[in-house]
Amino acid sequence: PEPPIDRLVSSRWSVVMWFQERVRHWVSRQKRRYVKDGYDLDLTYVTERIIAMGFPASDLEGAYRNNIDQVEAFFDARHSGHYRFYNLCSERTYPLDRFH
Repeated sequence: PEPPIDRLVSSRWSVVMWFQERVRHWVSRQKRRYVKDGYDLDLTYVTERIIAMGFPASDLEGAYRNNIDQVEAFFDARHSGHYRFYNLCSERTYPLDRFH
């Protein structure tokens, strides 16, 4: 007998999430990651008020770099209305309207 479809979908989703986690950690190599409260970001607190992080990405790149949705959720939840981004990667841009 076939397993229930919801169990199949759930197990496939778990495999995808496991794979994304492994690729993110491989891409960030020995860098510190913020893995807490459901977040897994290439991000570290330099001081209480300064955070350094990898570029917020979307689409396929967001699967193995800092996903822009997760970055937005993190800053809205932990630093709502009290953050500013400085893009030090001049050759890359991201939608500024995602962050307030």
